[in-house]
Amino acid sequence: MLDDYGNPAASRTRSVRTTCTHNCGGRSVLDCTVRDGKLVKVETGPHPDARYTAACVRCLALPRWVYSPERLQYPLKRVGERGDGNFARISWDEAIETIARRLAAVGDQHGPGSIAFTRSSGIARVGGYARLAALLQASNLYGGVDMAVHMGLNAMFGNRGMFGQNTNEWTDLPNAQMIIVWGHNPAETSMTTFKLMLDAQAAGSQLVVIDPRYSATAQHAEKLNISN
Repeated sequence: MLDDYGNPAASRTRSVRTTCTHNCGGRSVLDCTVRDGKLVKVETGPHPDARYTAACVRCLALPRWVYSPERLQYPLKRVGERGDGNFARISWDEAIETIARRLAAVGDQHGPGSIAFTRSSGIARVGGYARLAALLQASNLYGGVDMAVHMGLNAMFGNRGMFGQNTNEWTDLPNAQMIIVWGHNPAETSMTTFKLMLDAQAAGSQLVVIDPRYSATAQHAEKLNISN
């Protein structure tokens, strides 16, 4: 890299503090090192509450994700038969126009309700997708969640709300005598939360995992009881 006079320029390095998206329930503050405009390293940054200072493997590996040769950086349109794996690069304008024409054609032929918008983990219902669905008068398909499961479990454990908002902060886990993890694998899906569960175990809390799978979380349970 050369400066304005054609001489080798010193490497320009700066630190950027940001956070990860909180879909996993994590609260990771990230200190990112940017060198010559490129993200080169991600480290755990200090959280205002030191008990939440943590970062998972996904966060620490972000530089490889950002610059992976497999990352899509522009629209691709399938050419040939479905499943052949052949795609051609197109412009953003062409991509948006193609999608808009297709949505309009489906709505004209089958009615606006034939267009359905669903959601998955991490996609907020109050975001742009919900606004677009409303403009198209489209159907809203809620994700594959059995409402009875949530409401039943919530009532049993004394929680309120559709998703059973916790009645205590995660940092209160070390004060629990027993922690029940039911059909959940926070050791892989919410690592920063699982750290607090391990802290609770070290403080004497009993960790009980109810799951047909021998997950990474189940490996840390107090006892393993398998029956056919």
